[in-house]
Order: sequence, then structure tokens, then C-alpha cells
Amino acid sequence: MPAGLPVSALQGRLPTRSSEQSPEVSELDGYRERVEWPLVRLFLEYGEGSRRWFALGVVTSMLARFLSLVPPIVLGAAIDALFRGDEPYSVPFVPQAWLPAGTTDQFWFSVALMAVAMVGAAIANFLRQSSLNLFPHRVKHEVRTATYQRMQRLDVGFFDDSRTDELMSVLNNDANRLELFLDNMMSSAIQLGVLVVGIAAVLLYLDPQLAVVTLFIVPLAAVFTYWFMKLVEARYADVRSSVGDLNTRLENNLATAHPARHRRPRRRPHHARRRPPPATVRDADRTTLVVAHRLSTVRDADRILVVDDGEVVEQGPHDDLLEAEGLYANLWRVQAGELDRLPDDFVAEASRRVARQSPHRGED
Repeated sequence: MPAGLPVSALQGRLPTRSSEQSPEVSELDGYRERVEWPLVRLFLEYGEGSRRWFALGVVTSMLARFLSLVPPIVLGAAIDALFRGDEPYSVPFVPQAWLPAGTTDQFWFSVALMAVAMVGAAIANFLRQSSLNLFPHRVKHEVRTATYQRMQRLDVGFFDDSRTDELMSVLNNDANRLELFLDNMMSSAIQLGVLVVGIAAVLLYLDPQLAVVTLFIVPLAAVFTYWFMKLVEARYADVRSSVGDLNTRLENNLATAHPARHRRPRRRPHHARRRPPPATVRDADRTTLVVAHRLSTVRDADRILVVDDGEVVEQGPHDDLLEAEGLYANLWRVQAGELDRLPDDFVAEASRRVARQSPHRGED
């Protein structure tokens, strides 16, 4: 489970409502509408202390992409001059006085230049991946911590008008999507932009007319990308709402029972907690049965029984059940917010069960 996941602290204070009871415009929607320049605020406020890593990632991304263009350019110049003899040996953006005169020297100069470019690109890519991976992880931690602290300072009225699944979606799914955007998509966008600029510069140097014809599609692609982002933004809101409903249904199904404790002397049963006191659970010569609505409650147990449709389908310790990639592992991913790692058959089965129980909501 992520260290910053405040599930147990929110449990019990936040009311759970069905999707039919949610208002058309929730408190969270009001907060979203009041946010201005979110990416700028992300870098200025939550990226403080980590911006140097982002700057290093941008610089190394540009350097890696430019160096990756060197081998094909040098190879093309060497083939035209040394093997075909169509034109004199020249390398774009390199003064003619720096180039060797002999054919053999020109060949080895080309080989050395391509080797240096490849090694430099490999080093730059390593620095790019390291720095651009460190930055989103730190920003995600700061955003998730600040979000939870903000929720703790809100009054009770906010929680009366908000659904548990919406809050969990913000703390889990939205934070993970933010990390994915900063880690993968932004890095890819930077490299793509540098690649387009580099290719445009080379084409303009070699043949300006060919560059205009070739790069004409770039503005059209930018307009299409903007339109597609607006389209996907609305679809993602629907997906987030569906995921929230699924989280609510799973949480309600897992929280329907109290722990049953056996062994004299009998003690008063209690709700399963995220971290049960060792004195009441891990005493020697004592057997404790816990029906856990948070799987982190039982991760240190000697044996965990996974019951589905009244039958024990899995059993064993926490680590073994995760390695088995079965029902327990999928439920763990749901509570950890790792919904993108869920197999399709599990999501389909969960959706089927939610649809099967939906007609009976009004009867409860």
C-alpha cells in the first residue's frame, strides 16, 4: 500500500452513497472549477525542491534527441562522399576546416563521430530517465500529502455532500494518473518536440522547400491532438465516476461483517482496523478470525483465507497470495489504486456483479 494513502483515517467519517444519491454538481466539482493554471501551480508550489531534476531531465532529453540525429546524418554524408562520390565530404553544422582531407581519414572520422554520438545519447538517456522519474514521484507525494491534509481541515458539511468513492478517487486514481502524466507523457512530449525541431533544422539546412512540404502536417497534427484531448477529458470523467462506483461497491461488500474472536477469555469484538494492536491479535497461543474490510489489516497474518461465493478459493500468507496473481492480488490492487494493472476478466466480473446488484439498491 502507498505510504500516503489515508484510507483508515477517512474510514468511518466519510458517508458512502450510491450513485443515484450524488448531486449533479458535487463539492469536488466546485473545487475543480476554481483551480486556475493547474500545471503552473504544480511546478511552482508542489515542485519546489525538485525543479532542478526536471530541468536536468529537459536538458538531457534535448541532448539525447539531438545526438540521436547525428549517426544517420553522418552516415548519409559518408555514403554520398566516400562510396558513391556524388559530392564532397561535408557534415551539416561542422566547419569544412575541421574535416580531414583523405578518404581513409574521413571514413574513420565518421565512425568516431557516430560512436561518440551514440555513447553520449546513451548517457543522456540514462540521466533523462533518472531525473524525470524522480521528479514525478516527489510531486505525487507532495500533492497526495497536501490533498489529505486539506481534507482533514475541512468541516463536516463537506463530507456530508461528498461521496467516499469520489474522495478515494482523488487520493488514489487521480494522484496515480498525475504521476503517469509527469513520468511518461510529459517525457514523451519533450522528446517529440525536440525531435521535430531537430528534423526541421536539418531539413531547412539541406533543402528548405522539402522542409516546408514535409513539416506542413505538424500544425494539423497539433490541432488534432488538442481536439482529441478535449474529447478524452470528458470521457475520463465518466470513467472516473464508474471507477468510484466500483470502489464503493467493493468497499461495502468487504465491510459487512465484524471480526469474530475465539479463545477464552472472550473479549468484546471490534471493527477491523488498518493496524490492529499487537496485544490483541498477535499474542502467542491465540487464534483470531478477522473479517477485514481493509486488506492491510491482515497482511501480517500467518494465514489468509479468501472466500468467494461461500467457498475458500485461496489461502496462505500475504506475499504468497500476491505472487499467485489471484483474487486476493486483484483486490489488493483495487485498494492500492493500481486499477490499470487489473486483468480484464476481473473487471468484467466485478462489473457484472455490480450490475446484478443494482436493481436491488432501492429495496435495501
